[in-house]
Amino acid sequence: MRLQATDLGKRFGWRRVFRGLCLEAEPGGVLVVRGSNGSGKSTLLRILAGLLRPTEGTVRLEPAREESGSLLRGRVALAAPA
Repeated sequence: MRLQATDLGKRFGWRRVFRGLCLEAEPGGVLVVRGSNGSGKSTLLRILAGLLRPTEGTVRLEPAREESGSLLRGRVALAAPA
């Protein structure tokens, strides 16, 4: 399945973490997220894994239609550093 995120944005109160983020990961592919400390990498990965809701935008697993976080949670993994 292809993972697709369109126009993602996230805020925590008044603080905007990111906005307008779009990405695609093809079946069998690897997605690498890089950035400096505090740039929103972990927040993005939590959204993609269905552990956190975006403030704006959508996350889809295709060919399925837009799915809720609970359905995504079983298909996307998040490995955080120890």
